[in-house]
Amino acid sequence: MIVLAVLIAEWSFLTIFLSICMVTLSMALMVRRAKFLYALKNVPYPTALPIVGNAYQLKCTQEVFFQRLIKWANKFGDIYLIWVGMRPFIFLYRIESVQPLLSSSVHIDKSLEYQYLKPWLGTGLVTSSGK
Repeated sequence: MIVLAVLIAEWSFLTIFLSICMVTLSMALMVRRAKFLYALKNVPYPTALPIVGNAYQLKCTQEVFFQRLIKWANKFGDIYLIWVGMRPFIFLYRIESVQPLLSSSVHIDKSLEYQYLKPWLGTGLVTSSGK
């Protein structure tokens, strides 16, 4: 009986410790996400559905897809974003908006989507991170 009581006490301590770790990690991730979303609050975007975002509007032919992007650029201006799921994609429509990013040595890390271009394009101007 004493052994069982000790096991229950240790299990309870472990459960409490792991719960505190999970809550702390969840809070840290929520704060990080909130800061990220706060930085995007002034960027206009078309109406998006929760979780899906604008993905339902992008399931179309290439021609309709690009016409939709141009329509949104005319409606929202030089810089706008669309949500594909929970991930935002920022579109820069005018060269004046793109130039500061292309000429910067700070903002050169590529997003996850660029890894799919590397087998096709290799490491070059589009896929390189300057290393």
